[in-house]
Amino acid sequence: MTTETLYYKLPKTRFNSKKGKFLKKMKTTNYIKSIITMTLSAVGFALVQSSVKFLGPSVSSWTKAFYRGLFGFVFLIIWLFIIRKKPVFNNKFLLVVRGIAGAFGLVFSFWAIDLVDLSHATIYLY
Repeated sequence: MTTETLYYKLPKTRFNSKKGKFLKKMKTTNYIKSIITMTLSAVGFALVQSSVKFLGPSVSSWTKAFYRGLFGFVFLIIWLFIIRKKPVFNNKFLLVVRGIAGAFGLVFSFWAIDLVDLSHATIYLY
């Protein structure tokens, strides 16, 4: 049997072309921006989870979720003001359902952080 029969050959696209032409064409600034934003996102998640663990069960999970949501809302308003875009609400009912489900998910994840180790709670979250 030859190698051609064993392996399926992918058509040449911008993602699997020879010598990484896609990476060469990619703007370096966008690549660096994506690395920075992903790193900031990971640091932000770690800070939130660490602060929730630091507060412990003395502060209720609902209170922690409220203040986390309030901080996120203020950050979002500032960000929308900076980029000068108006949010669009197409289906308000689905947005409300998503918000309620997200709030309960956040409260339960904060509750899990209070009950078990931070590493286990993070694994449960994902």
